[in-house]
Amino acid sequence: MLALRWKCGYNPIKSVELKKLGFSYIALGHIHKTSKLLAKENIVYPGSMISFGFDELGERGMLDVEVIGKKTEKKFVKLDERIFEELELDISEINSEEELIENINNLVLQKNNMYKLILIGNKNFEINLNKIIKLILQENILKIKNNSKLNQDINKIIEEKSIKSFFIKEILNKFNSGEINEEIKKKAIEMGLEVL
Repeated sequence: MLALRWKCGYNPIKSVELKKLGFSYIALGHIHKTSKLLAKENIVYPGSMISFGFDELGERGMLDVEVIGKKTEKKFVKLDERIFEELELDISEINSEEELIENINNLVLQKNNMYKLILIGNKNFEINLNKIIKLILQENILKIKNNSKLNQDINKIIEEKSIKSFFIKEILNKFNSGEINEEIKKKAIEMGLEVL
Protein backbone atom coordinates (compact mmCIF):
# COMPACT_ATOMS: atom_id res chain seq x y z
CA MET A 1 0.00 0.00 0.00
CA LEU A 2 1.37 3.37 -1.02
CA ALA A 3 0.68 6.34 1.21
CA LEU A 4 1.43 9.87 0.08
CA ARG A 5 1.75 12.68 2.56
CA TRP A 6 1.97 16.34 1.81
CA LYS A 7 3.65 18.11 4.68
CA CYS A 8 3.46 21.88 4.76
CA GLY A 9 3.48 24.62 7.36
CA TYR A 10 1.01 27.44 7.90
CA ASN A 11 0.89 29.82 4.90
CA PRO A 12 3.31 27.68 2.85
CA ILE A 13 3.08 29.96 -0.22
CA LYS A 14 4.46 33.48 -0.09
CA SER A 15 2.57 36.38 -1.68
CA VAL A 16 5.51 37.02 -4.03
CA GLU A 17 5.16 33.46 -5.37
CA LEU A 18 1.39 33.87 -5.76
CA LYS A 19 1.92 37.07 -7.73
CA LYS A 20 4.22 35.23 -10.17
CA LEU A 21 1.48 32.67 -10.98
CA GLY A 22 -0.36 35.26 -13.08
CA PHE A 23 -3.92 34.54 -11.96
CA SER A 24 -6.49 37.32 -12.29
CA TYR A 25 -7.85 36.62 -8.81
CA ILE A 26 -6.69 34.41 -5.92
CA ALA A 27 -8.98 33.69 -2.96
CA LEU A 28 -7.17 32.33 0.10
CA GLY A 29 -8.68 30.54 3.08
CA HIS A 30 -8.37 29.94 6.81
CA ILE A 31 -8.35 33.61 7.91
CA HIS A 32 -11.91 34.61 8.83
CA LYS A 33 -11.52 38.38 8.40
CA THR A 34 -11.83 39.86 4.93
CA SER A 35 -8.50 41.39 3.92
CA LYS A 36 -6.58 42.15 0.79
CA LEU A 37 -3.11 40.67 0.89
CA LEU A 38 -1.90 42.44 -2.22
CA ALA A 39 -4.69 44.69 -3.49
CA LYS A 40 -3.06 45.39 -6.87
CA GLU A 41 -2.53 41.69 -7.52
CA ASN A 42 -6.05 40.68 -6.37
CA ILE A 43 -4.81 38.24 -3.74
CA VAL A 44 -7.56 38.25 -1.11
CA TYR A 45 -8.70 36.52 2.05
CA PRO A 46 -12.47 36.73 1.45
CA GLY A 47 -13.22 35.86 5.09
CA SER A 48 -16.02 33.85 6.63
CA MET A 49 -19.62 34.37 5.56
CA ILE A 50 -20.97 34.36 9.11
CA SER A 51 -19.47 35.46 12.40
CA PHE A 52 -18.59 32.77 14.91
CA GLY A 53 -17.79 34.97 17.93
CA PHE A 54 -16.16 38.07 19.36
CA ASP A 55 -12.85 37.33 17.66
CA GLU A 56 -14.72 38.00 14.38
CA LEU A 57 -16.19 41.48 14.79
CA GLY A 58 -18.07 43.45 12.16
CA GLU A 59 -20.14 42.68 9.09
CA ARG A 60 -19.92 39.25 7.45
CA GLY A 61 -20.70 38.16 3.94
CA MET A 62 -19.05 37.18 0.70
CA LEU A 63 -17.19 38.79 -2.15
CA ASP A 64 -18.95 38.80 -5.51
CA VAL A 65 -16.01 38.75 -7.93
CA GLU A 66 -16.23 39.39 -11.66
CA VAL A 67 -13.13 38.91 -13.79
CA ILE A 68 -13.25 40.44 -17.27
CA GLY A 69 -9.93 40.14 -19.06
CA LYS A 70 -7.32 41.66 -16.77
CA LYS A 71 -9.89 43.70 -14.87
CA THR A 72 -11.33 42.37 -11.59
CA GLU A 73 -14.32 43.88 -9.82
CA LYS A 74 -15.13 42.88 -6.26
CA LYS A 75 -18.31 43.72 -4.38
CA PHE A 76 -19.01 42.82 -0.75
CA VAL A 77 -22.42 41.18 -0.21
CA LYS A 78 -23.62 41.15 3.39
CA LEU A 79 -25.06 37.71 4.30
CA ASP A 80 -25.35 37.70 8.08
CA GLU A 81 -27.72 40.17 9.77
CA ARG A 82 -26.07 39.42 13.12
CA ILE A 83 -22.93 41.38 13.97
CA PHE A 84 -20.64 40.71 16.93
CA GLU A 85 -19.51 43.99 18.51
CA GLU A 86 -17.46 45.16 21.47
CA LEU A 87 -18.86 48.09 23.41
CA GLU A 88 -16.97 50.03 26.10
CA LEU A 89 -18.75 51.50 29.13
CA ASP A 90 -16.83 53.97 31.33
CA ILE A 91 -17.90 53.34 34.92
CA SER A 92 -15.86 56.15 36.56
CA GLU A 93 -19.01 58.09 37.53
CA ILE A 94 -20.98 55.02 38.67
CA ASN A 95 -21.05 54.40 42.43
CA SER A 96 -22.74 51.02 42.94
CA GLU A 97 -23.52 47.69 41.26
CA GLU A 98 -27.21 48.66 41.19
CA GLU A 99 -26.37 51.87 39.32
CA LEU A 100 -24.14 49.91 36.92
CA ILE A 101 -26.93 47.41 36.19
CA GLU A 102 -29.33 50.31 35.56
CA ASN A 103 -26.83 51.93 33.16
CA ILE A 104 -26.37 48.64 31.28
CA ASN A 105 -30.13 48.12 31.02
CA ASN A 106 -30.53 51.65 29.60
CA LEU A 107 -28.00 51.11 26.78
CA VAL A 108 -29.50 51.50 23.32
CA LEU A 109 -28.38 48.41 21.39
CA GLN A 110 -29.07 47.10 17.90
CA LYS A 111 -31.58 44.24 18.10
CA ASN A 112 -29.70 41.78 15.81
CA ASN A 113 -26.22 42.45 17.17
CA MET A 114 -24.41 40.45 19.85
CA TYR A 115 -22.35 42.46 22.33
CA LYS A 116 -19.32 42.03 24.52
CA LEU A 117 -19.46 44.84 27.08
CA ILE A 118 -16.08 46.06 28.33
CA LEU A 119 -16.10 48.03 31.59
CA ILE A 120 -13.41 50.73 31.63
CA GLY A 121 -12.42 53.68 33.84
CA ASN A 122 -11.95 53.88 37.59
CA LYS A 123 -14.31 51.75 39.66
CA ASN A 124 -15.71 53.05 42.95
CA PHE A 125 -17.17 49.73 44.13
CA GLU A 126 -16.56 45.99 43.92
CA ILE A 127 -17.86 44.34 40.76
CA ASN A 128 -19.37 40.85 40.77
CA LEU A 129 -19.71 39.98 37.07
CA ASN A 130 -21.73 36.80 37.75
CA LYS A 131 -24.31 38.81 39.68
CA ILE A 132 -24.44 41.57 37.06
CA ILE A 133 -24.91 39.16 34.14
CA LYS A 134 -27.87 37.54 35.94
CA LEU A 135 -29.55 40.88 36.61
CA ILE A 136 -29.20 42.68 33.28
CA LEU A 137 -32.18 42.72 30.96
CA GLN A 138 -30.21 43.18 27.73
CA GLU A 139 -30.43 39.70 26.17
CA ASN A 140 -27.94 40.45 23.41
CA ILE A 141 -25.09 41.23 25.83
CA LEU A 142 -23.38 37.85 25.83
CA LYS A 143 -20.18 38.73 27.70
CA ILE A 144 -18.98 41.36 30.15
CA LYS A 145 -15.28 41.98 30.70
CA ASN A 146 -14.02 44.14 33.55
CA ASN A 147 -11.06 46.29 32.47
CA SER A 148 -11.77 48.99 35.08
CA LYS A 149 -9.17 50.06 37.60
CA LEU A 150 -9.54 50.41 41.35
CA ASN A 151 -10.09 54.05 42.33
CA GLN A 152 -8.08 54.48 45.52
CA ASP A 153 -5.69 57.19 46.66
CA ILE A 154 -2.42 55.32 47.26
CA ASN A 155 -0.86 58.20 49.22
CA LYS A 156 -3.75 58.25 51.70
CA ILE A 157 -3.59 54.47 52.14
CA ILE A 158 0.18 54.60 52.85
CA GLU A 159 -0.47 57.01 55.76
CA GLU A 160 -2.89 54.55 57.39
CA LYS A 161 -1.85 51.88 59.85
CA SER A 162 -3.33 48.95 57.99
CA ILE A 163 -2.47 45.80 56.11
CA LYS A 164 -3.15 47.70 52.86
CA SER A 165 -0.53 50.30 53.84
CA PHE A 166 2.03 47.60 54.69
CA PHE A 167 1.33 45.81 51.38
CA ILE A 168 1.75 48.97 49.26
CA LYS A 169 4.98 49.90 51.05
CA GLU A 170 6.39 46.42 50.33
CA ILE A 171 5.53 46.70 46.63
CA LEU A 172 7.03 50.22 46.44
CA ASN A 173 10.23 48.95 48.11
CA LYS A 174 10.50 46.19 45.48
CA PHE A 175 9.94 48.77 42.73
CA ASN A 176 12.50 51.22 44.16
CA SER A 177 15.11 48.45 44.50
CA GLY A 178 14.58 47.45 40.86
CA GLU A 179 13.12 44.01 41.63
CA ILE A 180 9.93 44.82 39.69
CA ASN A 181 9.07 47.22 36.88
CA GLU A 182 6.35 49.91 36.69
CA GLU A 183 3.77 47.66 35.04
CA ILE A 184 4.16 44.89 37.63
CA LYS A 185 4.05 47.49 40.43
CA LYS A 186 0.71 48.88 39.18
CA LYS A 187 -0.84 45.46 38.65
CA ALA A 188 0.36 44.15 42.02
CA ILE A 189 -1.02 47.17 43.89
CA GLU A 190 -4.35 47.02 42.08
CA MET A 191 -4.80 43.27 42.54
CA GLY A 192 -3.61 43.39 46.16
CA LEU A 193 -5.96 46.23 47.09
CA GLU A 194 -8.88 44.40 45.47
CA VAL A 195 -8.17 41.30 47.56
CA LEU A 196 -7.53 43.23 50.77
